[in-house]
Amino acid sequence: EEFFKSLLEGTALTIRSEAKIVKGDDTGWVRLAFAVLQETKDKPSGIILLAEDVTKFRQADRDLKESEGKFNSLADSSPFGILIYQGDKWAYANRAAESICGYSQEELCSMNYWDVVAPESRELIRSTGQARQSGDLPDSSYEFQIITRSGEIRWIYLSAGSLLFRGKRAGILSTIDITDR
Repeated sequence: EEFFKSLLEGTALTIRSEAKIVKGDDTGWVRLAFAVLQETKDKPSGIILLAEDVTKFRQADRDLKESEGKFNSLADSSPFGILIYQGDKWAYANRAAESICGYSQEELCSMNYWDVVAPESRELIRSTGQARQSGDLPDSSYEFQIITRSGEIRWIYLSAGSLLFRGKRAGILSTIDITDR
């Protein structure tokens, strides 16, 4: 009642909200916008109510959060290093990747993706990484050496592919330390 009174009195010009709609067993969501039509500054002449069904958007948001949760759970529990790079930078690294190279996710995400690669393989890794992001290179697997944060040389087996990440093409890597082999 106070809400409608404030609308009619002209103290609230536009208010937006979302509301849950229940009809039988069905539940949905609607986005509402209320606006006051003003005949003059002091005299409102009516109220406009706009309603938009946002049930599908809400469901899509829930589905996206569920998908992200599954990815994060899978990636964090994996014994394989999982990394995503975009442009020249790391965009994501799981716990196993941090363990393999000795850098934290924050440190990795401030580096170029080829910075952890041993010097003799850097140009190969950089050029194949760029080709993968442009769609010119199919998924691939190979071995190469990295330099860990402590300066240790480790052999890595890498399996790579591409994906869309934050709306842009990116590379995704699954890695495992094979130094002992």
